[in-house]
Amino acid sequence: MKEAYEKAKKIGGTAARRALAQGRYPFLTDLDHVLAGRGNRQEVRIGTMEIPMCMVTGTKNQSRGESFACNFMPILDSGSEFAVKWQALYDAQMEEGIREPVLVYEYLHRFYVAEGNKRVSVLKYLDQPRIQAQVIRLYPKDCSSEEVKLYMEFLEFFQKAPIYELQFSSPGDYRKLAELLGQKKSDPWDAQLVKDVLSAYYIFEKAYAQKPMRGKSTSDAFLMYLSLYSFRTLLDQSDLFVRKLVEIMAKEFREKPKPKSVLGIVGKRPIMTRLR
Repeated sequence: MKEAYEKAKKIGGTAARRALAQGRYPFLTDLDHVLAGRGNRQEVRIGTMEIPMCMVTGTKNQSRGESFACNFMPILDSGSEFAVKWQALYDAQMEEGIREPVLVYEYLHRFYVAEGNKRVSVLKYLDQPRIQAQVIRLYPKDCSSEEVKLYMEFLEFFQKAPIYELQFSSPGDYRKLAELLGQKKSDPWDAQLVKDVLSAYYIFEKAYAQKPMRGKSTSDAFLMYLSLYSFRTLLDQSDLFVRKLVEIMAKEFREKPKPKSVLGIVGKRPIMTRLR
């Protein structure tokens, strides 16, 4: 089926033109360019694991990156060898699934593909949230910037709870999350808790996308939610109920607190009348 490639190429072309109009680079960012002039870095093979697609943002080498728009959609001609291989991978995914892991480099909470760019492209086109990958982590050489300090806090957290999706913007937020969930700083998290937190995050992400707060990333808003409401509301309540809580949180973030009519308690804080 050439139809899938044509649709993906159209999406890629639109993204590339939009990027150019906004003065942004229209192709994939390449890690070699990101690291140029920054010296050698320690490489550590982390192993094979599932990683979030939203954090796969570039390629290892510039030459491969120019086959894709900045959103990983293909842009080469439909009659090219590249297009034939992309379509074959799409057909394989639809028939039995792509099982071979890609090879990625992780640097500052982002992934850059060394092998498997077309596999990533196909799965992004199909809106797959995660992908199997062999991960090689590159440690930053200069640890003085705030970005790197936050990343080092993440790495400390990741040793206890392997959740890539969480990327906070303030120092101490990973420790705060552990405290909110009753976890000691030194103890590894139970595998079920890791699974529940990831599930809760995806549920929250879906609700938050409808009412995002300016200046608040999904991870930061997730932490804010957990400081206001019970963690279990995300897993035990309906999607509609969660959306209502997120709407209240967003409104209270934008406005000064006002007296509320309290009819009940959910977890840690009052729930307003309009939830009834």
